[in-house]
Amino acid sequence: MPTRRWLRWLPWLVTVVAVTVILIRFPIGGIVDEARAGNLWAMIPLAVALPVARLFLSGLWDYLVLAPCVSVRYVDVVRAKAAIAVLMGLGYAFSNGGMAAWITRRTGARVKTSAGAVLYMMASDLASATLVAAVAAWLGAADLPADLRVGVGVVAPLIAAGLIALSLSGRLLRLVRRDVDAGFLEAWTEISARRYLANVAGRCLTVLVICTGTWAAMRAFGLDVPLRAVMVYLPVIMMVGALPINVAGLGAVQAAWLLFEPWVPGERILAFQVCWTIMLAVATVLRGLPFLHRVLGEITDGPQAPPTPSQTS
Repeated sequence: MPTRRWLRWLPWLVTVVAVTVILIRFPIGGIVDEARAGNLWAMIPLAVALPVARLFLSGLWDYLVLAPCVSVRYVDVVRAKAAIAVLMGLGYAFSNGGMAAWITRRTGARVKTSAGAVLYMMASDLASATLVAAVAAWLGAADLPADLRVGVGVVAPLIAAGLIALSLSGRLLRLVRRDVDAGFLEAWTEISARRYLANVAGRCLTVLVICTGTWAAMRAFGLDVPLRAVMVYLPVIMMVGALPINVAGLGAVQAAWLLFEPWVPGERILAFQVCWTIMLAVATVLRGLPFLHRVLGEITDGPQAPPTPSQTS
């Protein structure tokens, strides 16, 4: 019981410590002054367009994973992702937990199948982020500090290779044991290598879109950071944000953004990060609100009639 209690409070402890250390080093007055000096209006169109583009792209890659396991349409996946992303403010795990609940209740799939498919998608996200960071580190060697370049260039490809090998190993299990009841590993055993690689390549494209859009917003705000640096460090920041040590997007994420200090003063990058995060959060909520009632109803009401073959084609 004491261990569980500590784990429950760990994200709050990490957040309080991280925010306290950051504010001691960078007084809030300086961050506010930098926010006022930035061009916030120029960021708004990018904050609106990026979540929309990300939704339709990531919805397609999630559909590639789900289609072999459950009866679902691409348009339904996009609609569910838009609604459930409203929970993202509570954390990456909350949003993915909501997606697993929707898959189970909407399609009638087993809980193990839904949870395994979502874990498969999360592993694919992590593999794509590490791949983009590693390639950018190799290509942008001249623009990056040597210690960080070596760290990302070595660790990121090892993580990506391990995740790819793990995801493909499930298919081998089905080839060896054709009668296996996959359960939690259904997505891991049903998805072909070709579909998996298309899924990871697509998610790499999504990461590139996110990095490019964020870099454009940084430029609009008034930050002069090389695109290659954003391609290396933003995937790292995304991975830190996915860890269950953040509360409402505060703490470790802000510390990770300070990786850009070689190019931008700390107060200025923190000012951009806070403003950009708020803009994206508002855009994400507005994007999901039209679908929220229907998706929550599907989670509450339980399994629906499966789509006909013509609907899934």
